[in-house]
Amino acid sequence: MARSGMKVDKSFKRQAFVEAANLVNGRLPTTSMDADNVENHKRTLKQKYPEIMKLMNLSGVGWNDTEKMLVLEDETYRTYVEGQPKAKEYLNKPISFFEEL
Repeated sequence: MARSGMKVDKSFKRQAFVEAANLVNGRLPTTSMDADNVENHKRTLKQKYPEIMKLMNLSGVGWNDTEKMLVLEDETYRTYVEGQPKAKEYLNKPISFFEEL
């Protein structure tokens, strides 16, 4: 979409979100997404990605490719969560589609 002129500066044009919603709805017939949903998901992923990458770079953190989740040693988990309680949502839980981000 960026190559087709749907990206201006650092953001996508409204039409890009409309087309993305149509693609999702076409591939997942039980889904009903609109451009606003797609834009909100993009915004959410953009906020979460740096935190996940920060976690991946910590000592004592691994990636379970079968389960698609970060795996932390117990001590690393306790230490990190004390200082970053919001990180709990990424720890030892599947992160769907992370490799595609």
